[in-house]
Amino acid sequence: MQYTCPHCDQAAKIRTSRKITELTREYYVQCENVECFHAWVVIASGVRTLQPSLNPNPLVYVPSRSPTLQAPSVCIFRSFVSVNILLLLVKIPSEVPSISSGNSDSLR
Repeated sequence: MQYTCPHCDQAAKIRTSRKITELTREYYVQCENVECFHAWVVIASGVRTLQPSLNPNPLVYVPSRSPTLQAPSVCIFRSFVSVNILLLLVKIPSEVPSISSGNSDSLR
């Protein structure tokens, strides 16, 4: 990646970086002009997939198109379906044990 200093319009170099998430990195950038020497932080993040991976990481989700182009109802529907599937996987006990031991008046 090549950056240009926003103050003097000269070349800038990435000095170091750190991983924030699987899709996001924070870059520490410094201007190479000795009369400027401005330093700043750049955050770069993956926002959409152009070509799906042949070896996808199951923990990473990158939309295949811009979120602004995607209808909100589709996102809500996907979330609703996911929640319903998760609820189906949870076993509900047929008999719920009582929390009181003996006197039912103690709960009133």
